[in-house]
Amino acid sequence: MAKKCVENRAWTFIFGFILLFIWLVVAIIGIILTAISFNGPDVIQAFCDGQIQNDQLKFLSNQIKSADVDLNSYINSYMCSYHCPCPLTASTTWNTVSEVDWNSVGRTKVVGNNETDSAGRNRLFFVNPSAANFTTVYNNF
Repeated sequence: MAKKCVENRAWTFIFGFILLFIWLVVAIIGIILTAISFNGPDVIQAFCDGQIQNDQLKFLSNQIKSADVDLNSYINSYMCSYHCPCPLTASTTWNTVSEVDWNSVGRTKVVGNNETDSAGRNRLFFVNPSAANFTTVYNNF
């Protein structure tokens, strides 16, 4: 890459131009987070709750909250399902969650033969790691 940059200055310009935008994004995010970190706990909590008055910070707070909700939704829909089975020992904790709460994230704890129920909700799926066929079951996922 260095030899190309010396021989052809266009590569140097393109590389520097791309790095400029990356540097600007990193610098802007760093400045915003640094500004927030110098505030008291009540301002930081307002930022996390999306209740801050500054429009730019409110937008950033909403984006972070949206990413958090989307990530949790994705994790909730596949954790301990046919696609990502959990050990049988985790079933006692997961079974304490109510069916209404499971349904709110597109899941069900109703036992059945298919990976989803008739409404398309992913069923809970647990495997016994000490079972003789655990490796076969786990490798099939």
